[in-house]
Amino acid sequence: MNNYTVLISGLFALTGALVGQAYNNFLTNKRERKKYEKEIYQELFSPILLDIIAFYDIKTNWRRGHDIRDHVKEDDLVLHIKEKISSNIKYANSPIISAYHDLKRFDYYEDFTGFIQEQKWLKLCLTLLDETYKFVKKEKLLHENQLVLINNYRIKYFIWYLLIEHIGDQDQATEIISAFWCISPETFTESFYEHLLVRFEHVKREYFATVFESELKHLVIDGCEGLFQEMVERIENNISGSTVISDTDS
Repeated sequence: MNNYTVLISGLFALTGALVGQAYNNFLTNKRERKKYEKEIYQELFSPILLDIIAFYDIKTNWRRGHDIRDHVKEDDLVLHIKEKISSNIKYANSPIISAYHDLKRFDYYEDFTGFIQEQKWLKLCLTLLDETYKFVKKEKLLHENQLVLINNYRIKYFIWYLLIEHIGDQDQATEIISAFWCISPETFTESFYEHLLVRFEHVKREYFATVFESELKHLVIDGCEGLFQEMVERIENNISGSTVISDTDS
């Protein structure tokens, strides 16, 4: 009987030791993972997040000559973002790497359309915002108001990207998106962004202005109805007067 008691006691002790070791390993791995996730954010996402936001604010500013300092150049932001991605590519996931490579090829590939390089640039910015949002939400690295800010710019970049895609003219698209301040961001939620992704997924060019108007008209700031209607009309006029060549055809 004593032998069984010793055996059972030994088994319990061994089990306890194994469980304790497994738990310690779990805690260690969890700490290491948290440390690595924080490193990803600090090295890849954080240094370029504000630059992506600044690029939009500068490039699309309604009163650029009045609001933006003369020495500020968005090309410097583009260069900084590209350099940060290149030097920290080991932290990037496949969507970011793919978007970066799509843009990188224009270092040697001629853009005969005149707008696809810019479109690929906006796609990279949008992808970075997407992946930053999902990453920091999952890891709980930022406060809720900062997530709201990122989502706000996801929607702006998404609309800007769509404008270039359907109009086929980067200057016209930028001029139109420059009036986007007339759209209230109060309902720019994550679910609204996901709704827009689905809503615009298969919209043909000839219907783009109609869908644009139907999705955003109810968000127009009071007193800006005329400006918003001008945006819609400019989209319609640009689409009807242009022919878009896809990047696969260029």
